Amino acid sequence: MLTLETFDLVLDIILKLISIALLVFAFLLLRNLDQAIQKLESSLGSMERSAETVEDVVAIMRKIPFVGGRIKRD
Repeated sequence: MLTLETFDLVLDIILKLISIALLVFAFLLLRNLDQAIQKLESSLGSMERSAETVEDVVAIMRKIPFVGGRIKRD
């Protein structure tokens, strides 16, 4: 039969294996989160550069007659 000491040892081993698996899972999750944040930062930088380019183009277009803004009449 299974003694109490053997049962305790089996439960202890199972608990330690679960703890190690959770630590590995947490490490992998944090690593993937770090990679996702880095990709997000590069995407935001790209969007910011695109917005600045659009702003420059709009500023140039406003200076062109018949395309840009309204003609100011005093």
